[in-house]
This record gives sequence, structure tokens and C-alpha cells, in this order.
Amino acid sequence: MTTTRFELAPEIATYQDVPLHRRRWFFVTLALFFVPAVIAIAATGPLYAQRDGEVVRYSDSQRRSIALGMSALLVVGLAKAFLR
Repeated sequence: MTTTRFELAPEIATYQDVPLHRRRWFFVTLALFFVPAVIAIAATGPLYAQRDGEVVRYSDSQRRSIALGMSALLVVGLAKAFLR
């Protein structure tokens, strides 16, 4: 079984055309500081990266996995904070 994390994004000509909040580096940086925004961004639209000079889009299953994983981390963190 072969799965791909990225799909080509022909609708985006260059990486500079990608909205800032949909770029991989911004998304990862945001994950360090504000998890709810990461969940909302991953759940509501495509995420883009630049690979080998081409603009690629995360697959839907990858985005769902990111949103689910970050939601789990948020729930665990909140539970740990409130159950002390």
C-alpha cells in the first residue's frame, strides 16, 4: 500500500502566491504557540509546502490526521491543567 503525503497544487503558480497562514513553516511555528488556530486552519482548508521547486498540497487524510492529533494534544493538556 502506497500513500502520498503531498499532491501537486496546479492552482497555485508559485509558493509566494500561497496565503501566509497556509504555508508549512507558518503552520509549524503557529503549532508551537497557539494550538487552537492550528486545528482550525487544518480543518478548514488546504495546507501547502514547497518541494523540489514545486508547490504541493497536503492530502486530505494528512490534514485530518494533523487536526485530530493536535486536538488530542489540546485535550490532554487541558485535562492535565484542570485536574491538578
